[in-house]
Amino acid sequence: EPLECLQGAKAPEVIKNDKGFYTLKGKPLNFDPCHSSVRFKVPTSSTKPPLFIFVHGAGGFRDTMRLFNSFYENGFAVLGYDAFEPNGISINMNSSVSNSQRQEMIFSATVGAMEWALKQKEIDTKRIYLYGISNGATVVVNLAAMYDKTKIKAVFSEAPAHAGMGMPDDIKVP
Repeated sequence: EPLECLQGAKAPEVIKNDKGFYTLKGKPLNFDPCHSSVRFKVPTSSTKPPLFIFVHGAGGFRDTMRLFNSFYENGFAVLGYDAFEPNGISINMNSSVSNSQRQEMIFSATVGAMEWALKQKEIDTKRIYLYGISNGATVVVNLAAMYDKTKIKAVFSEAPAHAGMGMPDDIKVP
């Protein structure tokens, strides 16, 4: 099946304010399975493996690489990506981006990643798990309020950021 690349998608404009912080002008990009930061690995198995989607924090995708590799080595399909780079935020800039802007980029990419993952035939789409750290932890809890157990089996929220998009009052998945 051909990948659903974001061909021709234009990243929002990155603006530096007078205090040295970067903001996006426009909506952040959705998940692009064709972006160079995307890592999707499915182990060889006689059954469809469950999928762990790794949702990074302020440090970008490298925050979760060790855990990403460990889960893959233990039989899980894994999906990871960087939400900042496609939006024009480099590793040198991301410490000068507010939590709310980071979470907005991560949220948009993660919703897109979820929708993309639900269409993948080589994984067990009834067993999708989300793991988020820091800003990504805040995002996965918010996704647990949006989706139900038929889409997300469980979320793992490690050290959620308390500033930014906030936490939902109710969640639908553990």
